Amino acid sequence: MTENISYHPTSGLTYDPEDNLYWDASALHAEIERTFEICHGCRMCFKYCDSFPSLFSFIDDRHDGDVRKISDVETAQVMDECFQCKLCEVQCPYTVRENHEFQLDFPKLVHRYKAQRHRTQGSSLRDRVLGDPDRIARFSRLSSGLVNSLNSRSQIHRLFLDKILGIHPKKDLPKFSRKTFTQWAQKRGLIRSAEEGEVVIFPTCYVEHNEPEVGHDTVSVLEKNGIDVTCDKGLECCGMPAWESGDLETFREKARNNLNRLLPHVQAGKKVVAINPTCSMMLRQEYPELVATSDREDDLPIDPVAKFHLGNGAILERINLNADLSSKGLNQSKGVMVNYLYNLDTLEENHELFFKTKEVKQSDAIKSLRKKLQ
Repeated sequence: MTENISYHPTSGLTYDPEDNLYWDASALHAEIERTFEICHGCRMCFKYCDSFPSLFSFIDDRHDGDVRKISDVETAQVMDECFQCKLCEVQCPYTVRENHEFQLDFPKLVHRYKAQRHRTQGSSLRDRVLGDPDRIARFSRLSSGLVNSLNSRSQIHRLFLDKILGIHPKKDLPKFSRKTFTQWAQKRGLIRSAEEGEVVIFPTCYVEHNEPEVGHDTVSVLEKNGIDVTCDKGLECCGMPAWESGDLETFREKARNNLNRLLPHVQAGKKVVAINPTCSMMLRQEYPELVATSDREDDLPIDPVAKFHLGNGAILERINLNADLSSKGLNQSKGVMVNYLYNLDTLEENHELFFKTKEVKQSDAIKSLRKKLQ
């Protein structure tokens, strides 16, 4: 009789591209099989993207409930139908974020799959073109409006895009602005030194190139509320379109550029205002875990869960010995787990202290424990 697939993490579990295991094909396969088995037994995410209905259809209609029989082609379809909305990760009760023993993160598993595929097979023309919105925008501006006209009026051009890039002829395409948000900001005198102002705008590639008016309105609202706004030249796309296809190298290039430009503002005590939820998510959640080791601040926590909670202003509330005696728990933290506490009255202050001085706010119990150990 075939042995049941364990829900617990395999020895191939990792979500960190800096870990050599991340690039091991057999380790990835074991984690995909485990994840598919958990999703097969849960099915909470049947109502989200097409990845889950396709997965469940393959299991039920073709393979009589056995996820081991899912083919490589079927796996590729499940992975490609994920568009990283992350709703499944938010709703899933078995995630890393929830400190669950299964340590599940379906979107990151998809990224790992695509990163391995990109490394072995390279990028398609579609992925190379659509993965760099800044380059597309520069080309469009050089055409003096011709691209906008062709996208909106030429059926032949749209059929060409469909054939070459897989863009449906009826898809409404965004227009490219003749002037970028940064050009407008420079004319307004908003491009100032990192030491000046209270916030710095991360416009995002869409606002920068397609609808700079959204950025204009954002600046107006902030200034109306008495906030001193600044901008920076040379910021690029957050890298999500490249990472969507597994192109880690292009993502890291863009992330490195953005970090180099934004870090002086942050170190000066300013906040970064990102005018797009996807880009904000990339800056807050993905950058700390995906950028190269040389681009990570050495004095921030390596553990993504700790970084997430402390970076959002949580207090280190309690340390629990022998809380996770699984092989992963023992290898990762000697079985130790911690509890975090969110106090709305001190959330903002804790967040600021953590990123400015790397100070971690602790409960009285933790402070007492530290005194005993000193």
